[in-house]
Parts: sequence; structure tokens; C-alpha cells
Amino acid sequence: MSPSSPDLAFKTLVRALVERVGGLDAAAACTRVRRAQLSNYQSLNVDDAFVPVDVIWRLERIAGEPLITQELANRAGYTIVAVEPIAEGELAALLAKVGAESGHVFSAFAEAMADDGQVNAQERGEIARELQDLIRAASRALGHLQAPLAPVPAQVEQA
Repeated sequence: MSPSSPDLAFKTLVRALVERVGGLDAAAACTRVRRAQLSNYQSLNVDDAFVPVDVIWRLERIAGEPLITQELANRAGYTIVAVEPIAEGELAALLAKVGAESGHVFSAFAEAMADDGQVNAQERGEIARELQDLIRAASRALGHLQAPLAPVPAQVEQA
């Protein structure tokens, strides 16, 4: 396999993922795949063995980080963002944060355009950072809205 091969990134990410869950033996213990096959998935010398999606899912879940899923999303032109549920009653504050972050994006763009009508590389970076903050704020609000509601405790009648 040549170093320029796009497959190299996947092999490297599998190695990192296996290390994060504790090595080949630990990864084999928590998946349906044996140690030798996991070794093939991360080996640069075995160019026809790639980790199945269910194994990726389980390893990423245990590692707590979607290393391979993020790479797949990046290659498809997407970004993944963790959706985190929040405490009840925080929605108004979260939506206010979304509005504020949106304003920061537009402010960064306006500043970039103000001097020369162009957006240079440094200004693109600043706008991108503001967009990242907006995405995080919106994702937190979305997580709140998508989180399952906690069950209401049953009231016990006293005689």
C-alpha cells in the first residue's frame, strides 16, 4: 500500500481506535472480531482488509470518540457534532446563545469585508471559528429538543 493511498488514513485511524480501547486483546474482547483480524484491519501490509461498520460503531462507542466516522464524514463533505442533552429549563438560554453566536458570524464577515471587500485566509479562519461556535450552540439546543423526556414519577395516593 502506498503512503499516498486514501486507505492509509483508515488503517491509521483503526490503529488509534484500537489503542484507545486498550489494544488488540481488549478490542477483540468487546467485538465479534478476533485479534488477528483486528491486526489485519490496521496493518499497512494487508491492503484488502477493512473494519466492518458494526465493529467501528462498537469501538468508537467504547473509545468515546468517532474517529473513523468523522473521517468518513469529512471525506463526504460533512462535519459531525455531538448532540448532548441538557437540563430542563435551559432552552431559552441555549437559543439566546445560538442568536449571539449567529451575530458573531455576521460580525466577523462584516469586519472581513469592511477594509477591502475581500475575505482573506486569516479572515476565513476567524469566520470558520465563529461558525464552529454557532454549530456547537445550535447542537446543544438541538440535543435538548431531541432528548427523550424524563418520565414523570407516579404520585402515590395516601389513604
